[in-house]
Amino acid sequence: MAGVTVKMEEETEARRSARNQKLRRSDRIQKLMEQKVKAEAASKVKSEAGGSSTKKKSQSKPAKAIAKSEPAKSKKAGLKSKVKRGMGGTGTVHGVLGVVDPASGLNGKIYSWTDSLGTAALLDVMAVLVDPSKNMDKYYVIQLVTLGDDESDSMSDGEDEKEDVEYAVFQRWGRTGTSGQSLTLKFDDLEAAFKCFEDKFKDKVGLTWDTRANSAVSGKYRFVLQDFTKKQLMSMGEGNVGQWQYWVDDNVDGKRTDWYDYDSMGNLLTEQLYLESQTNSWLFQRVVQSGAWQYLVDLQQMTQTNVVHPAHTTRRIRRVPPESEE
Repeated sequence: MAGVTVKMEEETEARRSARNQKLRRSDRIQKLMEQKVKAEAASKVKSEAGGSSTKKKSQSKPAKAIAKSEPAKSKKAGLKSKVKRGMGGTGTVHGVLGVVDPASGLNGKIYSWTDSLGTAALLDVMAVLVDPSKNMDKYYVIQLVTLGDDESDSMSDGEDEKEDVEYAVFQRWGRTGTSGQSLTLKFDDLEAAFKCFEDKFKDKVGLTWDTRANSAVSGKYRFVLQDFTKKQLMSMGEGNVGQWQYWVDDNVDGKRTDWYDYDSMGNLLTEQLYLESQTNSWLFQRVVQSGAWQYLVDLQQMTQTNVVHPAHTTRRIRRVPPESEE
């Protein structure tokens, strides 16, 4: 009996040990499952947070094709400090001197700022990359345009921005004498529009907007000073635009010896180049594309030379002043 009892006790102990091992294994499995559930929950939260952040970032970035920022949900905070800090003055819309590029198709006014000395600067840029020795002459236009009917979009303290005002940064570039290519980016927020304007200016000119009067940067476009009063007059059409003419004395195309008018498009372009040369002494030689030909126009010597034709024909040119200058 003693042997049987011992055997039964050994079997009972074995069963108890097996049961305990099974329980411990079950506990370990349960803990592992709990850890897995917690890990998956944490991962899901992190993923949702990351997805939300990515979505927000994506929404705040203007779509390239549409090039328009998301509508503002409230008044444009930070606008005054941004404009004042970056530009040292107050912003206004100038409808008197500003001339929106006709190629833009935009109905608006050029935005400008007034510095602490009371000097207004229109956000209307003409920049050029000119090297007559390489027959190279390219332009880049950048304008910040205020769209809509706002007549007094001031950034002065105590004045709020109008909610329905929209802004556009218009760019046009190409060889001088061609209409080139263009891009219009629209914004509901002036701060974003001005940043776009500043960034593009620095990219092309190599200077910040505040340092635009500094020496030109090699290999970059050069900032061109514009006479906005004359530019405005020129935009009004006949009576304010000089008539450009070229001299013929070689019977070309059967023409008798005389002065001949430039065509209307060539005349407007040459008048623009002339006005730019009057405010930028370094800008007196231009290489102008005209159809299949290229002309070196010298506004000091008052000549034009066909740099593509084998004969390199040079002709005299002249400007007949408009009525507004008489």
